[in-house]
Amino acid sequence: MPGCGRRFCDALIALAIAIASAVLLLEEQTVRDVQAAASFHMMKLFRDVARLRARHRLAAGAERALAVHMLLGTEERTRAQEDESSASAFDELDIAKLGASTGSLYLSILGRVYDVSRGSRFYGPGASYAAFAGRDASALLCTGCVTNRCLLTSVTKAAAALARGGERQHAATRTCALEAERWLEFFETHDKYPFIGLVQSHRALARALSPRPGEAGSADESERPLAFLRLGLHALLGPRVPTHSREVLVELVLADAAPASLSEPAAAESEPATGRESTEPAEPVEPADEPADEPAAARREPRAEAEREAREDLLDVLQAAEAGDGRVGLRVVARVLELRGSADAARGPAYPRVAAVLAEVSAELAIGSLDANRYFRLG
Repeated sequence: MPGCGRRFCDALIALAIAIASAVLLLEEQTVRDVQAAASFHMMKLFRDVARLRARHRLAAGAERALAVHMLLGTEERTRAQEDESSASAFDELDIAKLGASTGSLYLSILGRVYDVSRGSRFYGPGASYAAFAGRDASALLCTGCVTNRCLLTSVTKAAAALARGGERQHAATRTCALEAERWLEFFETHDKYPFIGLVQSHRALARALSPRPGEAGSADESERPLAFLRLGLHALLGPRVPTHSREVLVELVLADAAPASLSEPAAAESEPATGRESTEPAEPVEPADEPADEPAAARREPRAEAEREAREDLLDVLQAAEAGDGRVGLRVVARVLELRGSADAARGPAYPRVAAVLAEVSAELAIGSLDANRYFRLG
């Protein structure tokens, strides 16, 4: 037995040495990511405990099995309680500016803004979840990410799922939407975090991410994966890029992958050939007063101007940004736009192309070459 005990101790020592060696070999960023993930899972646990207490507090007849349903993720969905018809409207940048001017902390989830000042030990400067304050944190909260590096991984996986199609494209974003709603319920029912207004641009994205049958403005569930992709790209750019420019830049990243707000209407200038000759006499065609392509050119000019302004806004914010995680998000989108404009990126189906570009940028970020690219091409 003594010999067996010595062998057991030797095995424990060897295991401890192996674990210590593995930790030492891990990159500092990896260690931080693991710590952040563990911390975030604990935060989700406390969130669900708070949700459980709030439901019991707000509904005296709450079912006894509610805790089990929450543990399994099968609890009934809830709706936001506050009436939005008279709510104050914010731009995302206003959340940070207003907080700085009043000494408060504001956070937005699915476009609904809450005052989280009484949670400053969680959301204040230097706190574990400071990344969530002063912005719409939907994409970060629903993925469990506290950094843009982590968020890029989630966005890349979502694009790859869209490229593959089928049920896979809905599974991850369905989970994300449910997590976002759980966080919304947490802030909505928290007695210390009052609702103060809306970020309208993100409220529209929220309706697409978490559609509800029969709800006004709610999109079809098939649009959910694309909504998450848009939400993630908005988060990578951050609130310092003006909202209208962020919307343009996101559609440029997703160009040809989805109907864009800046895309031209489908031209009806010619009918597709059917391979059959018509037996009806052709009607005379009146001569046009202006060249046929002039209306299309006129439509392209405002779009080209909006794209140019958006790229300039991105460049201005990128040049002014301090080194850190926020700058990483800006560089990611800038690099994606560079690659999307290249000849190689213009080949192949739309979603696989977007997914391939995001995967390439993720790889560049992992090996550090993305940070070496110091310039962003406007054209």
